[in-house]
Amino acid sequence: MKEAASYLVGEHDFRNFSQAQLERQNTVRVCFAADIEQVPNMSSMCVFSIKASGFLYHQIRLTMAILGKKILKG
Repeated sequence: MKEAASYLVGEHDFRNFSQAQLERQNTVRVCFAADIEQVPNMSSMCVFSIKASGFLYHQIRLTMAILGKKILKG
């Protein structure tokens, strides 16, 4: 999951990571950092941190869904 999060870093078109009406909206964002760390003393809980120039509607929710599927598929 940590490796998959690293692919978010950089300038990307996050159009597919949003549920908003995007006809007139610029969907390119710059992701400065994305990381996942396990919460100490809680083996089943992680914290996802992301720093970016901006976010689209539901972008983080959809990103977490995709990263979660990466864990399940291995």
